[in-house]
Amino acid sequence: LEAYSLFVRQADMYTALGLAESPMAAMAQNNVGWLLMIRGEHAAAEERLRRSVLLLERQGMAESLEYAEAVTNLGYALLELGRMGEAKECTERAYELRRRLLPPTHWQIVQSINNLANVLVYQGDYEGAIERMQ
Repeated sequence: LEAYSLFVRQADMYTALGLAESPMAAMAQNNVGWLLMIRGEHAAAEERLRRSVLLLERQGMAESLEYAEAVTNLGYALLELGRMGEAKECTERAYELRRRLLPPTHWQIVQSINNLANVLVYQGDYEGAIERMQ
């Protein structure tokens, strides 16, 4: 609870300082969304995470690792909300972005492959998940 309050306070401070559209504010929104997911508040998490993604897009950061992180978290929230198609789109977007920006053996690429496999499992596509993991 204390971490959540601190992250919300951080996000509010960026607004008060006139930095509501900054990349720092976007990542603060991402952090709040991530904590909301942990608390099981997936609809509220989706709102914060969409705000984070939008802010990063407005800042021209749609090709950054920060964007990949925010889109990954949004995909998790959508998965928990049962919106499999949207979750898969987010997860694929994060994977493709990380694949372009990172060395092929980087742990975040491996994590993205695992995330994609998880979405496929949730969709009942077990063969697709196995193929993705190979």
